[in-house]
Amino acid sequence: LGGDLIAQLDIGMGYSNSLTQMAIRPGTFAPLSKLIFETSNLNVTAGQPINLPLDLRDASNNPITAPFPDPSRFTVEAIGEVEVNGEQRNITIPGSVTTNDSNDFNVTTTIKSAGTFQLHVREGTTGIQNSFQNSPLTLTIIPAATDPSNTDFDDEEKDGLVIFSNFKTLDEYNNPTNEEHKLYYYLDSDSDTIKSLADNNYEINISTEGFFSSEE
Repeated sequence: LGGDLIAQLDIGMGYSNSLTQMAIRPGTFAPLSKLIFETSNLNVTAGQPINLPLDLRDASNNPITAPFPDPSRFTVEAIGEVEVNGEQRNITIPGSVTTNDSNDFNVTTTIKSAGTFQLHVREGTTGIQNSFQNSPLTLTIIPAATDPSNTDFDDEEKDGLVIFSNFKTLDEYNNPTNEEHKLYYYLDSDSDTIKSLADNNYEINISTEGFFSSEE
């Protein structure tokens, strides 16, 4: 390249004083590049890996097919609001761009907290970062299946009874599960007889002479 560089060549043609030669390589132009998905609001189960293809374009809107760019040049993060100890807090979940031998590029991340997130994909990691054409993408993270071993409840002893109430069903990532459940329980002294509680009527009264065991 001859002459004095004035403009960055991988962003545009640029120009130089006394230009005699110029070499151009394909570069990602974020405003024309995009994520590939079928709906603008994706519902994803907590803990389920998210893997979305990327359509990378250069400044002339040509698909980038050469083994370029370096995946580490991209910034991926999901920003959302979740409830922590009764308070709403903003959290950021990092992600990454991966590639394979076929030069396919994909955004990957895993979110374990239920809530609504905005998935941002940008070109650049420091300074000025350029967002992809359809970034951010809205993600709705729904709780995973109820984990019986993670179910919580209150208990108190009163008038010769142990009272179990206020059952809280959670998934394996401690997200409250909102689906209706039927709880089954039995006493160790009568384990052949399994009793059930009606949905939304979670209270068990057991004589202090018995023992409690439960499963979903």
